[in-house]
Parts: sequence; C-alpha cells; structure tokens
Amino acid sequence: MNNIVDFEKDKTKIAASLLAARKKAHLSQEKAAELIGRSRSTVSRQERGKFKDISLGELYDYAKCYNVPLSTLLPGFIRYYELRGSDVSDFIKQIRDLLNALEAVAHPTLNKD
Repeated sequence: MNNIVDFEKDKTKIAASLLAARKKAHLSQEKAAELIGRSRSTVSRQERGKFKDISLGELYDYAKCYNVPLSTLLPGFIRYYELRGSDVSDFIKQIRDLLNALEAVAHPTLNKD
C-alpha cells in the first residue's frame, strides 16, 4: 500500500480550474489581476500551480471575478488543505469568515447596530 501524498497533483487540479474559468470568462491575466486586486504574476503563478498556499477567500475572489460558482474552483482544494498539515479548525474558521462576509453583502441592514 502506497500512502504517499501528492500535493502537486492537488495543486494542479486547483490551477487547472482557475485557468479554465478565466478562459471561459474571456479575460486576460492582466484584466483578471486588475479585477481581483492581485498582480498578474500572482494570477499566473496560481494558474500554473506554482503557489505555496491559496485560501478559500482567494478562490472566492476568482469565482466572483469569473462569474462562476465557487464549487467549480474547489477540485482538490479541500484535500490539499487537509493534507498539507493544516488544522481543520483553521479551515472551518475560513469558511465561517467567508460566509459572514457573504451574509454582510447579501443583507447589509442585518449587520447595522
């Protein structure tokens, strides 16, 4: 039985989904970088799988920019996140933070005191 973890395979899945979504949205790397608020080189590295880490929030930014469901950018993400040694509680916190941000955008009057 071979239990070797292949992080590169998971990073490749994430990168491929980012590239496919950008191409489907008919955006250049420069335009995508401008809309997302990152440098073109960051977008390029992430599309090639040459990143050290990528957050759920970053994937959400891409999904919003490319007008695709977040689920289309998630292949490999959860497995990559868990297997790289991160505490699952950190992942859950990221999801909660993202959901709170989405709720604040969807229902701005609910968050006013």
